[in-house]
Amino acid sequence: MRKLKMVMRGIALCTAMFVLTACGSGASGAASTSSGSGDDSAKEETADTASSDSAATSGDTVVWKIGTAAGGTEYGQHPYIDGLMKFKEIVEEKSGGRYQIEIYPSSQLGNQDETTEAVSQGVYPGTVVTSWALGPYCDGILALEFPYLFDDIEHHFRVMNSDLIDTFNEELEKSNMFIFGSFLHGNLNITNSVRAIKGPEDYAGLKIRVQDVPPEIEALALLGANSTIIAWSETLTGLQQKTVDGVITSNAGFYTGNIGSIQDHFTDNNMFIESGAFVMCKSYWDSLPAEDQEMLTECMKETMEWSQQSAAELDATDLTKTVEEGQLELVKEDEFDRAACEELFAPLYEKYEAQYGEIWDKVEALK
Repeated sequence: MRKLKMVMRGIALCTAMFVLTACGSGASGAASTSSGSGDDSAKEETADTASSDSAATSGDTVVWKIGTAAGGTEYGQHPYIDGLMKFKEIVEEKSGGRYQIEIYPSSQLGNQDETTEAVSQGVYPGTVVTSWALGPYCDGILALEFPYLFDDIEHHFRVMNSDLIDTFNEELEKSNMFIFGSFLHGNLNITNSVRAIKGPEDYAGLKIRVQDVPPEIEALALLGANSTIIAWSETLTGLQQKTVDGVITSNAGFYTGNIGSIQDHFTDNNMFIESGAFVMCKSYWDSLPAEDQEMLTECMKETMEWSQQSAAELDATDLTKTVEEGQLELVKEDEFDRAACEELFAPLYEKYEAQYGEIWDKVEALK
């Protein structure tokens, strides 16, 4: 049902986006990270339509419009933005400016469902979305959204760098997409305004804002909490109006979303670890010359190496800033009863063993 709604929304979205992109490569709605000059005299082709193929082969400038829900226009504000900005720098340097990357943060081109559908339909060359947003197109990727699946961020990186991604891409390509690269979203922790959470019993009765991710919702149910799905853009209001007591999100989300300003307790329990996927339109990619594909692939490889070296530090910094600036009571990782939670989650893994067991075996082998 969710995918049907997305498809119908995508049809309307595509019409609107084609109208937008037909106006030229310089977009007034782009963030300061955008490279578009708005100069109509510049000889440019956007990568939003099939005409980008002729631009790629003729030497004209090719503009990629890349949207993401993450907010920020500078390094150090969100790992997705950091990754995109570094990719932009490397691509524009290695291509001699022939490829230009325009970054549209804060859902300027649509929310995660909308930009993913737009890439599938060839409206944009790519987008960066949290990996679970690809679930309607590749069920297997949801196997990575289970609690305490990863030992730590380094383990998560080994999985995201493995051939498991090729398995996901086999499914995604049926919808004209593939995962071109990934950037860390971060450790997902929890804040709330009711009590300090030190173990599973402290979740009981709390109303927690969650993402629309079934494993996350089911995990909280096992802890006795009540999950409430709220769009990220409405989360701060939901907390202010007491619609929810707390939030599960990344450390970057807590800090950039100013969540600490209206919460009292922060628990560093690292229950989930997520990455964002740089999703590429397959038909657009196939239209590019082989030498450009090779160059762009090398750019993404270099970007991911840089990102994975810096993202863990940013994740820890965002946690510290959220706690200190918001003056929150912090329950540290070693003060939280992880073992008791993992025991409660055993039935969840048993329920999905037949569906995701093979993927979990591959994750386990990379520890």
